[in-house]
Amino acid sequence: DEVMVDHDDRPLYDQKIIKAVVLSNPFPDIIPRVSIDSQSESGGQEKRPKSKSKAVKNFKLLSFGEEAEEDEEEVEQVNQKFSGKSKSTHDVLQDPKLSNVPAVEKSNKESSESDLSGDERHGHASAGSAIDVVKNKLKLKSEKSDKTNDKNAEESDKEEEGYDFYTERRKEKQKRLDDLKNEYQSLKANMKQDSKKKKSDQEKERLENEEREKKKEEQKKNEDYFNEIDKYKQKVQQIPKKGTSREELTASLLAKFREKLISAKEKVDSAPSEESANQNEDDELFKHELRFETNDPVLAKDANLKNDEWFDISDPRSALNKRKREASQKLMAKFTKRTRD
Repeated sequence: DEVMVDHDDRPLYDQKIIKAVVLSNPFPDIIPRVSIDSQSESGGQEKRPKSKSKAVKNFKLLSFGEEAEEDEEEVEQVNQKFSGKSKSTHDVLQDPKLSNVPAVEKSNKESSESDLSGDERHGHASAGSAIDVVKNKLKLKSEKSDKTNDKNAEESDKEEEGYDFYTERRKEKQKRLDDLKNEYQSLKANMKQDSKKKKSDQEKERLENEEREKKKEEQKKNEDYFNEIDKYKQKVQQIPKKGTSREELTASLLAKFREKLISAKEKVDSAPSEESANQNEDDELFKHELRFETNDPVLAKDANLKNDEWFDISDPRSALNKRKREASQKLMAKFTKRTRD
């Protein structure tokens, strides 16, 4: 719990442990002690009646027991003497401010009292001295009580001043914390705004770069397109116009095509080389043979008569066979991987 503390962070009012309650006892053989309060609450035992006998002071136990006993005897004598009579301030106190002149003339009773013997007068004098002793004691007690009251008042004033000081200090701390919190919130909002602005700037720059790249690609495509057009225009310009020159050009082109066909046929008859494997698809067209379907009957194969068609005769060094083997190996690897998974 929060408590009031001083400048050294120590509690102003000491905390005390009044009682403790055992919620779970791990030692069942230990029986807790039953207190008097719990017995009275449970009603197990009846309350003892209070004794009506008067307390007797044992003055022998005190170091000043004899003096206290004498004072007590004097007080008892005064009480016995004035018991049943009305006591005025003139009888109890000897104050010089009080007037000794009676407001009413002395009655016969007072005159009869003046005729008392010496012993009786001596008793009156001793009673007056006892009253003086009692008065002095009461005065000392009142002075002590006044001093203690003043001291308590000063301490309470100091506590109130300290309380006001610490509450003021606590308020200042709270105000400072609130200011720091507000400053943190403002800084956080500013940082968030700056990060958003930075992200928007980066996004804008990225879009601008993309647009610039697109424009460059379009320009490049346009340049390639116009270059192709210029190239074909130059070729068209190289073609001669109708006439003898045009016929000569056509004849030369046909001769070149014929030479290509002949050279391709010769290469097919000869052993294939690495250069032939790297030729273009256009050159492969010239090697292809055009065969038409025949209506001849298809003869069944006789297992007893095996000719060269039964066996696969192919050169493993040819590029075509190499590609076929690589493709089959890739297919087998994929198939084995799937079966393992």
